[in-house]
Amino acid sequence: MKKKYAKIFLFIFGILLIAGAIPRAIEVLNQNYLFGFDQGNFYESVRKIVVEHKLTLVGTEVGGIGGFFQGPGWYYLLAIPFIFTGGDPYGGIVLMFIVSMAALSLSYLLFRKVFGNITALSIAFFVAISPTIIHQARSIWPPYPVTLLTVIFLYCFYKFLSGKQKYLPLAVFVIGLMSHFEIATSGTMLIQLVLFSPLLFYPKKIVQPRIIIISILAFIASQTLFLVFELRHGFIGIKGIYHLFTLGGAKNTYEFAISNHYDVFRSTVVSVLSGGVTLNIIIIVMGLVGSFLYLHDKKNSYANKLFLIYLLTSVPLLFIAFLSTKIGMWSWWIYEIPVFLCFVYGIVIGYFLKSSIFVKKILAVGVLVFLSIIFTNYTISQYRHDYNDYGGDAKIKGKKEVIDFIYHDANGKKFGLLIFSPPVYTYPYDYLLNWYAQKKYGYKPDKSMDGTFYLLIQVDPYKPWSYNGWLETVVKSGKIEKTVKLPNGFIVQKRTGNLQNKQ
Repeated sequence: MKKKYAKIFLFIFGILLIAGAIPRAIEVLNQNYLFGFDQGNFYESVRKIVVEHKLTLVGTEVGGIGGFFQGPGWYYLLAIPFIFTGGDPYGGIVLMFIVSMAALSLSYLLFRKVFGNITALSIAFFVAISPTIIHQARSIWPPYPVTLLTVIFLYCFYKFLSGKQKYLPLAVFVIGLMSHFEIATSGTMLIQLVLFSPLLFYPKKIVQPRIIIISILAFIASQTLFLVFELRHGFIGIKGIYHLFTLGGAKNTYEFAISNHYDVFRSTVVSVLSGGVTLNIIIIVMGLVGSFLYLHDKKNSYANKLFLIYLLTSVPLLFIAFLSTKIGMWSWWIYEIPVFLCFVYGIVIGYFLKSSIFVKKILAVGVLVFLSIIFTNYTISQYRHDYNDYGGDAKIKGKKEVIDFIYHDANGKKFGLLIFSPPVYTYPYDYLLNWYAQKKYGYKPDKSMDGTFYLLIQVDPYKPWSYNGWLETVVKSGKIEKTVKLPNGFIVQKRTGNLQNKQ
C-alpha cells in the first residue's frame, strides 16, 4: 500500500514539475532572451575568466558609494554554461531554467520526509505557480539563484531546529553563499537570524555555544575569496560596507526609508501569487489564520511550530534589518520572502488537507483548484504575449539582427563601428562583436572613422532625442551615406570618412 501511495505522490510531483516548467521555459524555447547592459557586463567578465584566464576574487561593484562588491560566485557559476556552449549566452538562460527547476524540485524532495508528502507537495505547488519565482527562470540575473539557496537554507535550518546541531553551520554557510549573488540578501538574512536567535534559547535551549562559534567560522569560510581580496586591497570592501551603514543613507530620512521599504515589502508580499492584490491578501489572511490553528495544535512538533514562526516573522524582522541603513532598496534584495511565503501557504494547505475536519479539506482543495485555474490562465497569457515577442532592441535577436544588417551592408569589407547606448557603456555589443560577429564573419570592426564606418544607435525610450548630442559632439566627421531605422528600433547610419589611413 505504501508503495502504491508513493507512486501516486511521485506522479503528482511529476505533474507539478511539468506544470512549473511550462511558463519557465519560454525563453529556452524561443531562444530570445533579454541581453542588455547587465547581461553584457556579466558575459564580458566571464569571458575574461574563461578565455583570458583572469580569475577574480570579487564580483560586480554595487551600492553606488564605492568599494562595495558582490561575491564572485555568480561569475564562476555563469562560467559553467559559457564553457559548454563556447560563450553562447543561451547557455545562461538554460542555466537559469535549471536553477529554478532545482528550487522547485528540492522544495518537495527535501521536505517530504520533514512534513510528509502532502505538505511537501503543497509547498512545491506554491513554488511552481508563483509568478515572482517563475520570472526568475526567464532572465540572466545574479539574485535569482537566491531562491534555490533559500530552499536549501530552510532545509538546513529545519534540521537544526529538529535537534541536529551540525545543520546550523551549514545553514549559515548557505546564507554566506548568497553574498555571491545578492549581498544585501545575505547580510539582512544574517541579521534576521540574529534577531530570531532569542527563540533558540527560550523556552527551550536549542543551540549550543560551540555550534554558534562553528557557525561564525562557516560564514567566514563562505567569504574566503572576499577576505583574500581585502587583504590585497587594504580592506576596501569592509570600508565600503562601513560607509554604507554610516554614510549610504546620510541624505535620507527615516521617514523616506520606512516609506520606501514599506512599498517594496508590500509589493513583494502581494505579488507572490497571480490573481492580483485582493487574492493575495485573502491568501495571506488564510495563511495567518491557518498558522494560528497549526501553532495551537498539540499534534504538531515543537520544531515544526518554531520553523513556522521563523517563516511568519521573516517579513517584520527583515524589515527591521533593512532599517539599519536609510538607503532606498530594490525588490531583488528580498527574493527570499516569496519562498518563505510559499512555505507558509504550503504548510497551512497541507495541514488543512490532512485535517479530520471536512470544512478544512474542502477549503484547501478549493484554494488549490482556484489557484490552478488562475495559473493556467497566467501561463496561456505569458505564451500569447511573450513567446513571439521580438523584444525590439532589448533582446538578443534584435541585437544580432542589427549586427547582421551592418555586416551584410559592408559586404565583406572592413569598416569602423561606433555605438551609442543609453547606459553609455556598450557591454552587450562589445561581447556580441567578440563572440557572435567574430565567429560568424571572421573579423570584427575597429572604432576608426577613416573610410567606411557605421553608427549603431540604441534609442533611449525615455529620452529619444538624447543621441543627437552624441552625433553633434562625438561623431561630427564623415559624409552621411544613408540612415536606416530598423523595425527593432535601432538606427544605423553609414558614413564615409577620410580614406588615407584606411587599409
